Amino acid sequence: MAHWCVLYNSPEVDPYREIHKTLLEGDNTIDIAKRQRKEFPQWFKGHMNELWNQGSPEATDELWSLANGPDALIDTYSGCISNGVQFHTIEHDNRHTSQNSGVLMVGEHEQQTIDFYGFLTKVWELSYLFNHRVVLFQCEWYNTGSSRTMRVDAHCKSIDTSTRWYKDDSFVLPSQVQQVFYIKDTKFGENWKVVE
Repeated sequence: MAHWCVLYNSPEVDPYREIHKTLLEGDNTIDIAKRQRKEFPQWFKGHMNELWNQGSPEATDELWSLANGPDALIDTYSGCISNGVQFHTIEHDNRHTSQNSGVLMVGEHEQQTIDFYGFLTKVWELSYLFNHRVVLFQCEWYNTGSSRTMRVDAHCKSIDTSTRWYKDDSFVLPSQVQQVFYIKDTKFGENWKVVE
């Protein structure tokens, strides 16, 4: 899943995802997105290796290394600095008085753009060939898809932190998230937090 996140969010790979999607559309596939998620990494690897063997300038070192996947050994960390912002995992936050694990990402849910709120659980660093490295955040997302789990009024936004969703889609690039902070919501009870 971590490698799929890298392939899905790398702008250099966008044209190849579009080519692959066009190939799948010719098969009258009902769920193209699901099928592409499953088949694209292998197709991309085969396509890049073919271009690489032909000596094509299209197969750059970076694309070829991405296509062939990361090394088996992955480094993990409890925090990092991204775009001048210090992030820590929830485990780190639980042992300290400061809070740096809250994250917000804008994404799509059921063809609507929404805010995903959650927290950072682990920082991964994937190593590829040619010393190419990619940092990923592994997050847990609160279920913010209904009025039962997120309440918004004129002054604040409250989230039920006892619920989770998108468990199979937990990886994001650090550039995709903003840092947020959660405080106890005294109005709705123990499982609710106000997000700032």
